[in-house]
Amino acid sequence: MFQQWRMTFIVAAIAAATFCTGLGLTRLWDVDEPMNAVCGQEMFARGDWIVPTFNGQLRTDKPILIYWCMIAVYHFLGVTEMAARLPSALAGIGTIVLTFHLGRLMFDRRTGLVASCLASSALMFAVLARGATPDSLLIVCITASITSFVAGVAKRRGGHFSGTLDGRGTPTPVQAHGLPVLACVGMYVSMGLAVLAKGPIGVVMPLGIIGCYLLFFDDVEAAPADAGWLRRVVRYFAPRRILSIARTLRLGWGLPLVALVALPWYIMVGIRTNGEWITGFLGTHNVGRFMHPMEHHRGLPIYYVVAIFAGFFPGSVFLPVGLWSMITFIRRNNARRGAAAFLLCWIGCYVGFFTFAATKLPNYVVPCYPALAIATGYWLSAMIDRAAVRDWRLWAGYGSFVGVGVIIAVAVAIVARVLLKLDPLPALPGIVAVIGGIASLMLLYRGRVGGSVGAFLVTCFLFTLSAMTYTAWRASELEDGPMLAEQIHTLIDTQSHAAPHVATLRYSCPSLVFYLGNTVERLGAPGEIPAFFEGGGDALVMSRTAYENCRDQLPSTLAVLAETQRFMKRRESVVIVGRSTELARGDARDEVR
Repeated sequence: MFQQWRMTFIVAAIAAATFCTGLGLTRLWDVDEPMNAVCGQEMFARGDWIVPTFNGQLRTDKPILIYWCMIAVYHFLGVTEMAARLPSALAGIGTIVLTFHLGRLMFDRRTGLVASCLASSALMFAVLARGATPDSLLIVCITASITSFVAGVAKRRGGHFSGTLDGRGTPTPVQAHGLPVLACVGMYVSMGLAVLAKGPIGVVMPLGIIGCYLLFFDDVEAAPADAGWLRRVVRYFAPRRILSIARTLRLGWGLPLVALVALPWYIMVGIRTNGEWITGFLGTHNVGRFMHPMEHHRGLPIYYVVAIFAGFFPGSVFLPVGLWSMITFIRRNNARRGAAAFLLCWIGCYVGFFTFAATKLPNYVVPCYPALAIATGYWLSAMIDRAAVRDWRLWAGYGSFVGVGVIIAVAVAIVARVLLKLDPLPALPGIVAVIGGIASLMLLYRGRVGGSVGAFLVTCFLFTLSAMTYTAWRASELEDGPMLAEQIHTLIDTQSHAAPHVATLRYSCPSLVFYLGNTVERLGAPGEIPAFFEGGGDALVMSRTAYENCRDQLPSTLAVLAETQRFMKRRESVVIVGRSTELARGDARDEVR
């Protein structure tokens, strides 16, 4: 028991180092981070725990859990980048700890340790765990519900998910021994919190994963392999069997428990907004996103295959062999067949469901990353046991790591020089990958398989940490939203009022609202500009192109007070227009920048 707690502490410390180091070092990244942070900021200022708003307008994109967490942290730390991101970081640490215990319950302690290292260094997971978005909260809630199920099964089977095996290598079906009440309570409470984090998907996906496993892999005698396909389908979906699974999962009181956790807030926000929030969230951001691509987020059927290989990197260099090992367990009816089948159901449900969805984003499938990490971690752990010095797959994986490191180093150096006008040092993560990959190859060459895997995991940690801190910090300093806010505070005299009165025209940047600390008015046409300034406006933010197109319509008292280049866009800039007694409306490029 002491060894288990010590390992848990080590896993949590590694995750904390990855997710909390320099958490407030970078500016909030447009678009989602500042929108969520401002929602929490406005609710905190109003003392409102029910209705989320952004820039004074109702925000229907996400449910309440992330805003509740932000408000709680704002009370203690104030409204800062770190405070806005801290709930996600803590949730990320929780997910990594749960990943360790899932790996331990399904396979062994070392598999859990390797899996937790792979998950914490996965690029997309680290991005979400360090971001002011609800994704990390959703992931920890879904992982907690799945861990409750796995732990409940393990408790009934003597402490391990695969249990005490019978003569044919098949564990007793879950439907035969059932689940402990406490495990079901933890499972459904976690689902309720997931619904508060991101909506119905928080209950649909965990039940889909668990139901898929129980339906197709829990009782292998339900549909014999030698039966015809029609007979097998009928056996699998027999009403009596479906009812048996529902009783095993205690759905009769489990789903009402989910409703008891999540439904009160949904009812209150519906009443407070006359149903507008419910209509916008469920209609537009759930059904609408599934049926139609929103905000140009579409992709081919292989979208999530590519997204997973990129987002799970560096661990994705061994992902194919890790998944194949799970498939092999099922085909050979291995003693670990149940664990392998559950992991594949977890991955398959996420990839399959969101492949059919019209709107596609890489973060949608990140909740299955713990399963990817456990599958890959088991394979790497098995290589250590076998002392597989000559296994070509290890050589290929480390070699791929080096090759991708070179590509990343060159690509980031070019982007830093061409688009950001920086030195090549932001390419540091790629350099780390190259050096660490070569070190792993050298250790493998010397016959030290365990040492090579250890070097690989350490390199994964350093790669992701350097990318999330140094590289991100250098890039975020050039974001146009925070720079414009700083320039406005410098240029505009705000002694007479709390915050500058600012508007935008044909320019949208949510981080501008956060860093100004005040709502920003949005103008619809150049003809509204004179009225804005006559009504007490201090500054107007607009693209250089929009300014050139309407400059002849502006009052002579207005001039460009400052200009900033758009982030990652070489030939686009944004100008701040305001009153100037010193500058005439001549060539705008000669005015103060």
